[in-house]
Amino acid sequence: MKDKKGLFIAIEGTDGSGKGTQFKLLVERLRSLGYDIEPFDFPRYDEPSSYFVREYLNGKYGTGEEVGPYTGSMFYALDRYHAAPLIRQALDDGKIVVANRFTGSNMAHQGTKFANSEERRGYFIWVDNLEFQVLGIPRPDKSFVLRVPADIAHDLIDKKEQRSYTDKKRDLHEADKQHLQRAVEVYDDLAKLFTKDFETIDCVKKDKLLSITAINDRLWDKLKPLLPPKPKKSQIEARKQAAEVKPANPYVKKNRQGIFEITEEGRQWLREAVTSLDSPVYALTGKIESITAAAAMARLSRRGDDMRVTILDEFAQTEGRDEKLLQRVITAYGDDSVQQLVGQHLVVEGASNILTKKLEWGRLGAYLEQSTRYIYLDQKDKDGQYRYYVPDYFTDEVKQFYRAKMDKLFEMYSEMVHTLTKYVRDNSTVPKEEQDMAWQGATRAQACDAVRPVLPVATKLTVGIFASGQALEGMIMRLLSDSLPEAQETGQLVLKEARKVIPTFLERADKPDRGGATVAYL
Repeated sequence: MKDKKGLFIAIEGTDGSGKGTQFKLLVERLRSLGYDIEPFDFPRYDEPSSYFVREYLNGKYGTGEEVGPYTGSMFYALDRYHAAPLIRQALDDGKIVVANRFTGSNMAHQGTKFANSEERRGYFIWVDNLEFQVLGIPRPDKSFVLRVPADIAHDLIDKKEQRSYTDKKRDLHEADKQHLQRAVEVYDDLAKLFTKDFETIDCVKKDKLLSITAINDRLWDKLKPLLPPKPKKSQIEARKQAAEVKPANPYVKKNRQGIFEITEEGRQWLREAVTSLDSPVYALTGKIESITAAAAMARLSRRGDDMRVTILDEFAQTEGRDEKLLQRVITAYGDDSVQQLVGQHLVVEGASNILTKKLEWGRLGAYLEQSTRYIYLDQKDKDGQYRYYVPDYFTDEVKQFYRAKMDKLFEMYSEMVHTLTKYVRDNSTVPKEEQDMAWQGATRAQACDAVRPVLPVATKLTVGIFASGQALEGMIMRLLSDSLPEAQETGQLVLKEARKVIPTFLERADKPDRGGATVAYL
C-alpha cells in the first residue's frame, strides 16, 4: 500500500514459536522510543468475527483435513476483514501497526494440507488474491517468521496459559506434531517464494533455543531499517495536542460542568437548519444535506447531547458530507439501522412486467410504475418494436419465433383495447357537453383495465423507486440471487448507479461475507 503513511509489520511462526512474547516485547520497545503503535492480536478471539475460527479450532467442523484448506482459510480471512477498517485508519494516522499473526499464518497452517508443492503454491496465490484483492485487507510491509523446529515448539506449547477460545490444552493444530513439522516447512517455502513479504528469524543456535532477549534483538535488527525516523519529543507532543485540541467552534462551548451550550452564533445557524430551537420536537430543513442528517442521527447511539448540539459541534462547520464518520459508522461499527436514515430515488426503465413485481416485493420502499390500467401500451419504440423484453440468451431462431408470437399478442391487445374504448364511449350516459378530458381518461381506463390481462409478463414498463439504504440493499441482494437473468442484470445496474450517490451505505452489498453470503443463501 504505497499511499499509506504508517508501517505495517506482522509476527509469524508456528505454534509454540514465541510469537505472543515477541509481539508484546516489540510493541513495548517501539512505544518506549516514542512511536505511535496500534497492536492487533489475531485471531481476535473476543470478537464475533472469530466465531468460525473458534469452532474450527475446537474441532466442531471435523478434523483439519475434513475441513480443507480453502474453507479453513475463509474463517481466518473474515476475522481480518472485520479488522481491516481499523488497520487502514491506523496506517492513515501514521501509526506503526504490529500484528501477531496475519495472512502468513493462513498460508502456512492451511498450506500443510497440500502434499503437492505446486498445488500449495497455487493455494498461496488464491489466499493472496482473496485477502488483499477481493476483501481489500491491507497487506503487511513485512512479515517476520520466527523459525523454531517442531520438536522444540511442541514442548513449548505445554507452557502456554489457558486460552479463551478453547478448554483444551492444545487446539486442533497444536495437538498434531506432524502438522507443526509441516508448518515449519511451509513457512520456509513462503520465505523463499515471497522474499519481499516474508523474512525468517532463526530462533535456534546449535540445536538450542535462543533466549527471549536474543530473539528480540535479532527481530529488532531486521525491523530497524524499515522504521520511519525516530520521532522527536516535540513531534510526539504536537501530535498529541493535534489529536486533543480542535479549532475553536463558534457555535457551541462547554460550561464549567463540561456541558455543551449553544452560542448566539449557533442559534443563528440553527434557525435555518431546524424548525425549532427550543421545542423537543423539530424537523430538519433543506440546509442540512440528507446524508449529513443521517450521519448526525447515527451519532445518537454514541452521544448523549441534544442532537442540535451534535449537529453544531460535528457538522455545522463543514456543512457537507462527513465521509469518514459515515465510513466508521456503517463499515467499522456495522450499524445496519443507519441505512434506514438515508433514501435514494432511482428509476428502472424498460422493466418487464414480471421484473416490476420482483422489484416491488415486500413493499419496503415507495414505488411508482407505468400502469397498465391507465395507458395504452401498444405504442412502438423508435425501432418499430412493441414494448416487450427479449432475453439476450435466446438464439436468433428462438428470438424470431418469440417476436412473432409477442407481436401477435400486442396486435390483439391493440385491437381489443381500442375497440373496447370506442364501445365504452359510444354507450356512455354522460351528456355530450360533459365529455371532457377527465371523461376521456376515465373511459380509456375502463377499457385498459378490462383488456390488460392480455398483456404478457414481458411487457416493458418504467418503475420509480424511493427506498432507504437498508431496503435498497435488500432489494439488490434479492435481485442478484434471483434465477431470472433480467433480475440479476438489473440488480447489478441498481448497485452501480446507487453507489454513485450513497456509496458508503451500500459498501457491503456485494462483499463476500455480507451481500455475497446473503445472495448465496437466498
